Amino acid sequence: MIGITPKEKMLVSVLVRLYSKETLKKEIRNVLEYYDEKSNLIIGAAKLLGIDYSSVNKIGLQYLNYAVENYKKIQNKDFPEQIERVQQVYFYADESENVVMFSRKRVSINTLPKYIDQVEDHVYNNFYEYDPDTLDVDYGDGDLISFEPDKEMTTILDISNNVLN
Repeated sequence: MIGITPKEKMLVSVLVRLYSKETLKKEIRNVLEYYDEKSNLIIGAAKLLGIDYSSVNKIGLQYLNYAVENYKKIQNKDFPEQIERVQQVYFYADESENVVMFSRKRVSINTLPKYIDQVEDHVYNNFYEYDPDTLDVDYGDGDLISFEPDKEMTTILDISNNVLN
């Protein structure tokens, strides 16, 4: 387990100096509720420190959490080594749906120009026997039939880029 780095200490220190513990807790709730992984408070603190916000965009939750859990200690410039790191989680679900699919298909045959009209009707009447090529597919509206979360398939992975050095 990698402990908190000096750059991360600066980031959480800025968070604690600028925001109340309640504001940080509220930001955690916002990040979790509207889960888009980014926190405006983290982005602002990163910009103040000259840290590229894209490097903390997806891992900001760990700094908010650390700041809330250690708020008083950080105010006293005491930074516990342990920091809970974000992990990547995959959630799976099975879905059934009726979808209208539009596709452009093509059959290619060799014939003489004088026989095109004669062959044309035969090809269109037996189109799928010629194993047509699909050229383009577009999807129209769909109707959801079922959605079933598969919680047993949830996968949690440690990620390597969750440390700010």
